[in-house]
Amino acid sequence: MSKKTLGELLKETREKRKISKTRLSKGLCTITALSRYENDERIASKVLVDALLERLGINPYKYEFIISEEEFLCSIIRNEINSFIRNTQYDSASKAIEKYERRIKLGKNLHLQYICLKRGELMMSHKEYCKAEDYLIKGLECTDCEIGTKQIINNILLTNIEMELFYKLASCLFLQNKQEEAYVIFCKLKEYIDSIDWDNEKKTKYYPHILYRLSNIEMEKENIEVAYEYIVEAENIMLQEYKIEEFIEILQLKNKLKCLKVEEIKAEEKEFLLALEIINLTSEGNILEKGVGLWENIVNQQL
Repeated sequence: MSKKTLGELLKETREKRKISKTRLSKGLCTITALSRYENDERIASKVLVDALLERLGINPYKYEFIISEEEFLCSIIRNEINSFIRNTQYDSASKAIEKYERRIKLGKNLHLQYICLKRGELMMSHKEYCKAEDYLIKGLECTDCEIGTKQIINNILLTNIEMELFYKLASCLFLQNKQEEAYVIFCKLKEYIDSIDWDNEKKTKYYPHILYRLSNIEMEKENIEVAYEYIVEAENIMLQEYKIEEFIEILQLKNKLKCLKVEEIKAEEKEFLLALEIINLTSEGNILEKGVGLWENIVNQQL
């Protein structure tokens, strides 16, 4: 098996996927620094290497890199933070985040971005959604990610943390009943993931949950058919990938949408039968008095 340097891996993958240096390095490092990494003239920190590889659609955990003692200690604290949050040990998670913040030195913007994400998660767990929203937006600003509703996620590449920040931000907006803002971000995330054909990991991690949120919003807009299509696709991905998170909620929403679809069909059938009844109450092309009364009742019910 041939071995490649990190520089060769970055450069070959970037050129193969026709990604410019400007697009890849945006918010992470300068174009000059990226050129030096690609030419193996300089060694990037592990957190920056991971970010560059993730934007290229490569899972960094498939590769082995030599890291410094400081980077190793930071990775241990990250694992602790993630574990504490996963196990709802929020006080311990908060202390671990503070410990992590005291250690960070190199690649500070990426470390700060991770801290903003985790603080945002903690605020969401406490249902302090306004504070969570502020942290998540601040996290995206660490790497110059667009926040504007019209330009969001257009023509940019995302690391795993950037993807998670956008997803959590949209979820946070959704929970604050800011449906239109949430809808824009979820739609853009869906478009972005649909455009990535080289990495299935991001799709299976976020995609069904994005579809679930979109289905919820479409249901509230009374777009039942679109909502049902989204939720069925979400269910299929969960089944294929043996995912469990939010699976019960997805099945419950699917069942609710099924009932709404049946109600819509019944309502359409009822309107059709009423129309037939009115037609039968005609004589020589004119509606009889009983038919006029029935027609007026239908109109009054719709007002």
